[in-house]
Amino acid sequence: MINLIYNFKKISKYALGAKSIELVRQGENWYDVTFTYRKLLIFENQSTWRRALNRHEYKVVFKMISNRNNLNIMPKMLSSTGYYQVRPEKEGCRVEYFQECKLKSGFLKDIYINKAKKEAIIFLHEFKEYIEKTCD
Repeated sequence: MINLIYNFKKISKYALGAKSIELVRQGENWYDVTFTYRKLLIFENQSTWRRALNRHEYKVVFKMISNRNNLNIMPKMLSSTGYYQVRPEKEGCRVEYFQECKLKSGFLKDIYINKAKKEAIIFLHEFKEYIEKTCD
């Protein structure tokens, strides 16, 4: 199961909102990937993430390396880290997702956070559907 989450070729199956996903570089148990998102034909965000596999803990850890967007009025993301963890259980597996972000203060920060929460919920539903379809 952890390979479904870590495998670069599978990301497009559950990161459905991304305009593009590009492998930047990779090592033995890590790779850097750039996601580009576009909203309403005027906003574009591009972020690069390091994704590392920890098989011992059944975990994929991620950390934002860079982030930029084309609108200066949007709050700047200062950092973001998180993980996916697969925990075996009697009836299958539990997949835990955690992400923490720090944003620079700005007048759109609260609006941005509320939108990000809504998009995270959509992402998690898409991710759940991906896991259920793939594992059945």
